[in-house]
Amino acid sequence: MIQSTKGWNWGKYELGEDRLHFEVGGQPCFVIPYRDIAIANVQTKNEVSLEFKQEESAKEKGDMLCEMRFLFPHAEGEVDEEDQQESAAQRFRKVISDKAQLDDLAGDSIASVKDLPFIIPRGKYSLDFSEDTFKMHGTTHDYKVNYRDIEKAFALMKPDGKHMALVIQLRSPLRQG
Repeated sequence: MIQSTKGWNWGKYELGEDRLHFEVGGQPCFVIPYRDIAIANVQTKNEVSLEFKQEESAKEKGDMLCEMRFLFPHAEGEVDEEDQQESAAQRFRKVISDKAQLDDLAGDSIASVKDLPFIIPRGKYSLDFSEDTFKMHGTTHDYKVNYRDIEKAFALMKPDGKHMALVIQLRSPLRQG
């Protein structure tokens, strides 16, 4: 099979049963198995980022792909009522999440906490706790943290004497961009 090596950053995608196929100029460019996708986020109305699972054995080998972004530009005259409700990027993220079974944590959830204020990453996040991990759901980003990646945790009293701050040190940082 001939692979496209044109260096173009645009093309067509096809969502297969177990993988995403990307073509440039009618030739295959790359394939992403859904099982390798850890998180899919809508960054802007027309941009989706896919973050990939990072295995410890692969980290020792050197460089690896952590994230890939897909841009869905609007062609003039193509916007209809349905697109106003849900953009192409949101539909793409939803299909990827379904095929990669990224939202299956909801069935395994032990506990949930809604709208906690975070300093880093900044914003309000809802937490879903499962047996091995917890997911942080924000307005623009989702993160998944394995409990084994937590090295230290501190509960610190805030200056008002009423509230507490929880500081968590992670072995591997949260990735964004």
